[in-house]
Order: sequence, then structure tokens, then C-alpha cells
Amino acid sequence: MERLQAVLQEKLTEVLDETFGSMAFLGVCEASAADCATAGSLREAQLLVTEPVLMELHLATSEALLRQMAETLYNFDADQIEEHLINDLLAEILNTLAGRLMTALLPEQQTFALSLPELASEEERLDDKPLFEAFYLADDEPVIVRLQASGPQALLNLLQP
Repeated sequence: MERLQAVLQEKLTEVLDETFGSMAFLGVCEASAADCATAGSLREAQLLVTEPVLMELHLATSEALLRQMAETLYNFDADQIEEHLINDLLAEILNTLAGRLMTALLPEQQTFALSLPELASEEERLDDKPLFEAFYLADDEPVIVRLQASGPQALLNLLQP
């Protein structure tokens, strides 16, 4: 299981940095749970990886970071950014992240399937200890990624060497 944790951390850090860099010209750096605990309320989205293994991926970040990213992406002033744009952006970031992560984790010819991202309500947030949890900062704002898998060993067996 240590190998799985190490591979997930390495690949997730790479694809998260690529995703934030290409979407909003932001870098991310690894952080601790304590670094991310000082933030206020976080927005969270979730999606399922349905093939080749069943996994649930969650992305949580601050509204302040999402607003900053929306300003960059859409070239809007802060007062022009509506709630639905923030929600759409969070879902799009998660979708992009999930696709890049699966591409990085799986062998080249292995296909995968993702569900559509959804906003996670308080009740839908992962209460159980996730299989994997990583904490990052982007422009001093928290970014938290959680992964739960129905068969961690099946995921480990699929990983690229």
C-alpha cells in the first residue's frame, strides 16, 4: 500500500501543477493538513472513475482561489463572476484533473471512464478516511484532493511500472 500512496502522491502533484498552470497560470506546492485547515469554508466537487476500477475523486478548494482563477480564465472583473461560474469552474478543474491523473497512472493503452463532476454537499463529502488524501497550496489558498477506491489492490495492479 505504501507504493500506491507514493505513486498517487507523485502523479497527483504533477498533474495538479499542470492543470492549475495551464488553466490559470498558478503553481501548486505540497502542504500539510494544518496548512489547509486555516482556510474558511471550502467548495468541493466529486466524480466517479467507473472503469477500469471504481474510485471516487474529490477536489476541495476555497472560493477565493476559484474566484481568482475565474478572473484569469474568463477575464472578468470580480463583481462579474456569478455563482454558477464558480461551480462550473470547480467541476471543470476536477474533470481535467481526473482525466490527467488517470492518464498518468494507467498504462498507455488502458482506457478509463469518468462520471460527470458534481458539487458535493456537506452530506456527500467523504466522512470515512479516504484511501488517499493530499494537501496543496495554490497562491496560499488550500487545495485538497481525496481519493476513495473500492479495490485499492486492483488499482495498484493497473499502475504503470
